[in-house]
Amino acid sequence: MPKHEIGRLALRVEGDWWNAYWAPRQDSMGGAVLLGSIRISLASDPTVKASFMEAMKQAFGVSVKDAVGIAPTWNEPVPAPENERSGSA
Repeated sequence: MPKHEIGRLALRVEGDWWNAYWAPRQDSMGGAVLLGSIRISLASDPTVKASFMEAMKQAFGVSVKDAVGIAPTWNEPVPAPENERSGSA
């Protein structure tokens, strides 16, 4: 079965929060849906950070599997384009 892009998991620091979004496009946050948040101070712990990232991947995977019947596969993480980086917005 050929692979199809269904969006991306985008993680952004926004104020005191680290937010995980599903973004339908690779080049834009337009139409993004918030999946989950964690205080950035908690995510500074490497174990907590890794656990949050894994939980957001799993949550996204459940949504995809429910919608299309197939679990997603993942590419290696890449930095967001400069124009999509939120910093401490």
